[in-house]
Amino acid sequence: MQRTTYLARSFLTLLLVLATILVGHFWASGQLPQVQSVKLLGSFVGIAFGLLHVPLGRHVAPPPDWQRRALAFTMSFVTGFTLAAPWLLVQKPPTNKEWANVIALGLMSPIAIHCVVKSHPPSGYVRDAVWSVAGLWFVLVQLDLLHTVKNVSTSYGRQS
Repeated sequence: MQRTTYLARSFLTLLLVLATILVGHFWASGQLPQVQSVKLLGSFVGIAFGLLHVPLGRHVAPPPDWQRRALAFTMSFVTGFTLAAPWLLVQKPPTNKEWANVIALGLMSPIAIHCVVKSHPPSGYVRDAVWSVAGLWFVLVQLDLLHTVKNVSTSYGRQS
């Protein structure tokens, strides 16, 4: 039962990531206005948090070390790719407006990774707090990738 729930949540999360990329593409190509794009992306983030997080009880054991380290490694890899994507994919630095997101992600990532890796006492409240910090990290990654997708789309001749 728990494995089925995990697989279903993973599949739905993958669908949300693909939907985010599509919204960024349609926004960049001018087929979807910016206001609607932001509303859709906000909905996707809310749905993702609802799908992935279940509030826990009072005493919850922390995940094993290998899971925390694997998640920290994944977060580091995603952060590195997200921060390097404007130069790798678009081959131009971010605009002044996008620099704020890049700096915020650069500052938030070590905090989120530290919260994930650190061994905490068994507490549902601590798990919820770590989930909140990781959720903020996810939103920053999503915003940076959205701007990158938009810039990639416009750099290949599409108007925004």
